[in-house]
Amino acid sequence: MISIGSLVIMGAQCDGLVVLESVRRMAQVDPTVRPVGFLDDGLPRGSEFAGLPVLGRLDEWAALPEEYRFIPVLHKFRQMPQRVARILGLGVPEQRWATVIDPKAVLAGDAAVGHGSYIGPNVVVPPESRLGNFLSIRAGASLGHEVVLKDFAYVGPNCVLCGRASIGRASHIAAGAVVADDIRVGEFSAVGIVSAVNREIPPYSLAMGNPARVVARLDGTGQ
Repeated sequence: MISIGSLVIMGAQCDGLVVLESVRRMAQVDPTVRPVGFLDDGLPRGSEFAGLPVLGRLDEWAALPEEYRFIPVLHKFRQMPQRVARILGLGVPEQRWATVIDPKAVLAGDAAVGHGSYIGPNVVVPPESRLGNFLSIRAGASLGHEVVLKDFAYVGPNCVLCGRASIGRASHIAAGAVVADDIRVGEFSAVGIVSAVNREIPPYSLAMGNPARVVARLDGTGQ
């Protein structure tokens, strides 16, 4: 994996702080890792957040030094269609996306993680996992063998994804949820907090409960 070097976090507020904390832990192990600031559409340029400067809006990434790399903080339930389009529409070259893996995470030697992804502390990634780009896997999540996470998926704190579970593109698995072996969650779907999924969840669906049942359809526009 390419060294992170100087890192800019795209997005601040709550999730930005989560990623920043992992970056600071990485810097204690690797002194070449250096968080340099935020890009954020909602904060004024020149202001300060969490001890780092706000360098501008997301669109201004190209004005920053070429050695700077970026990680997006984009996951928000019901807004994923717009946020996926926003990140892809920036036109950031693939080699300038960084992947942040907290030093307290445990990854199998053959685990491959795509660019622009975040893996939090105490996450367990076993052998033969297939992890896409722009993921967010939060603290304490446990993945079973041969799990598949498609691009832009979110796995909340303390989730359990059992063996060969497949989480679709831009889907959201909320904190404490469990997805059983061989179960597929469709793209742009969401699983509610502490839900237990033991059957396939169709795309653009909201599922909740134990066992989880589809309680609403998401129309693909974030509504």
